[in-house]
Amino acid sequence: MSKTKPKILIIDDDLDYCGVIAETLIDQYQCYFAHDGHSALDQFDAIKPDMVMLDLGLPDMSGFTLAEQIAENAGNHKYSLFVISGDSALDTKLKAFASGADDFIAKPFEIKELISRVAKDLRLLEERKALHIANQEAFQLVDVTMKQASQYSYVMNFFKQLNACDNQQQVVTAFFDAMRFFGLRASIGLRYPTWTLFDFTGGPVSPIEANVFETIVNKGRLIEFGPRMMVNGKKVSFLIKNMPSDDQIKGEVRDYAAALIEGVDAKLEDLALKGGMTLAISDLKQTVHDINDAMTEHNKIVNSVLSDMLQEISASYHSLELTEPQEEFFTHLVEKGVTQLSHSEGALYNTQVDLQRLIQQLEALKLV
Repeated sequence: MSKTKPKILIIDDDLDYCGVIAETLIDQYQCYFAHDGHSALDQFDAIKPDMVMLDLGLPDMSGFTLAEQIAENAGNHKYSLFVISGDSALDTKLKAFASGADDFIAKPFEIKELISRVAKDLRLLEERKALHIANQEAFQLVDVTMKQASQYSYVMNFFKQLNACDNQQQVVTAFFDAMRFFGLRASIGLRYPTWTLFDFTGGPVSPIEANVFETIVNKGRLIEFGPRMMVNGKKVSFLIKNMPSDDQIKGEVRDYAAALIEGVDAKLEDLALKGGMTLAISDLKQTVHDINDAMTEHNKIVNSVLSDMLQEISASYHSLELTEPQEEFFTHLVEKGVTQLSHSEGALYNTQVDLQRLIQQLEALKLV
């Protein structure tokens, strides 16, 4: 039994453009067309497409308005919204994302790029559908938990959880637990050691969302657009995707979001410091080990040379016909050299002991 082709609703008033898109996608997808906002709403309800490909320039309504109306009418139906526009400005992308877009492409574009991104977005949609059921149970559990604890006490507990985290993945898990507790859907981006994005579903973030992270990461502390809010720290940013409409509740979200970003930032700083200290301690241990090996080899060579020299001098006393005072002088000279070398070895040993003590002190600091 063959698999049903994914359904794509293409909304654009340019008939020639629709024809080009149809020729491009018809072999792999079921393509449907609407040329204005009202017919698009009727088509969406009738076919329940897997993807809506929306051009923002429509004759009867704003593309942003249409995207929001489609989202309201969709109910539990999951679909991917692919926005196309001749305007590639940041404000347009942000408004598209705030209207629910999963991807954005600016005209003119390469057909190969469109085909690739449509396929990628539909794969992402399937992953989200698969993860949706698993996340429903998690959110139900969170609803019960929310009734049993206050926001303030949870924030305090969140800081305790962060303190116990030993790596970045544990920090991300603690953050998503906090978001679920507050009933928020979010994604988070860590900028250390490399830029890494995580979505609350466990899957990847959408392409337009990744672009939003990279674009407004340095635009301010709290950035609100539509029902979304970006919160930026030094080493981390997170995006809340379902900001409440009630002004009082929204203010509360801003307050504990600011507290959470401080805690996560501080923990990531701590992990970075400990990671650097671990590398430094490892390098120092290797240096001490190398010094010890070098000292051992040096002592072997010196002892061997001194032993051979003493034997040769002792054996040559008779043949050189030295007087007793001369023999005593040479013997004393050699013994003095041996004593000086011994003192030098002692100084090297003391340096080695000092380095070992430094390693212990650094390891103790790392555990604090």
